[in-house]
Amino acid sequence: MICRAYFTFVSIGLDKKKIVLPPLMPGLDPENVRRFSEAAERRKIRLSRRQVIKETFMAMMQRSSSVREMSDLVTPETAPQITSPKKQQEKEAKALHENHSTHESD
Repeated sequence: MICRAYFTFVSIGLDKKKIVLPPLMPGLDPENVRRFSEAAERRKIRLSRRQVIKETFMAMMQRSSSVREMSDLVTPETAPQITSPKKQQEKEAKALHENHSTHESD
């Protein structure tokens, strides 16, 4: 098994900020040309992934804010009441019993 690692170096000036250096050229050695080409492809993929992550994050934040806005509109009074099937049956039986009882007293 072969393990490979790649490093990215950033030049920093005395003011602790990035400085721009002239581009590195691979020269004529075929191995260096291959590595240079592969590095450019890895950078392209990395930047593409970064953009996808950024777009996904922004979409999630927009959805999240719209959910928050909707939840601001829902109050305990306006929220739908969720009843379990057993509770629903008990409620219906009670209503039926009450309805039956009121008809008997007529």
